[in-house]
Amino acid sequence: MKLLFSDFDRTLYVNRDITQENLDAVNKWQSEGNLFIITTGRHKRSIIEQMKNFNLKPDYYICNNGAVILDKEKNTIFSKCISNQKIEEIVKYICENYENSFEIIEKERVIKIMNDAGIDNHNPADIILDKAHISSIKDVIQLHKKFDTEKRVTELVSDLNTRFRSSLAAYANVLNVDIVANGVNKSTGIDFVCKELNDIDDILVIGDSYNDIEMVQKYNGFTVEHGNEDIKKIAREIFPDVASLLKKYS
Repeated sequence: MKLLFSDFDRTLYVNRDITQENLDAVNKWQSEGNLFIITTGRHKRSIIEQMKNFNLKPDYYICNNGAVILDKEKNTIFSKCISNQKIEEIVKYICENYENSFEIIEKERVIKIMNDAGIDNHNPADIILDKAHISSIKDVIQLHKKFDTEKRVTELVSDLNTRFRSSLAAYANVLNVDIVANGVNKSTGIDFVCKELNDIDDILVIGDSYNDIEMVQKYNGFTVEHGNEDIKKIAREIFPDVASLLKKYS
């Protein structure tokens, strides 16, 4: 049995679509007795909806950069939250020092935090709060913040990983910043899934951005031609798409 751990955005899902070649390749991979594990920074509701849209049925879902893992039936089999003792301090710091709205993903709801500075640049959420009403927030799986430039993304990632390094891990993902509990990443998610399984013959890992680096590095993985330059430096091979990877290694 072989395992495919594929990132979603800009790896399997490019330009707001999954090509028919990629869909056919993943379905063929599973029909041959192999497993497909979607491995994403998205929260569970978002990625479940996308899988449904494309009629894909992952064997596991690694969500929120490894902070939440679901089985095939979408039951949560692992989750790790950012420290409740630190979350208010982290949220206040982001509000006071960085512009625009951002998302807080709790276990069962998405909260949008509005900021005095900047704009609302996130999708609709279950509840909207301003920074004066954040003390009730707890059990946070991930914070997600968008920017207009990669420079601002890099600044926030560096700032948070220095200031709050014992509590969180911040990852750059093109124009997005994903913030999870310290010690969590996609690689730890893969570790967890692999421990659940027996008779693994091969593990294929593919991603395109900074939040994929740990898993590509640890599992001697792959990237796509439009991946960022840093991940290309560590990838075993570079492919046009997921279908090309599976064609060679199935």
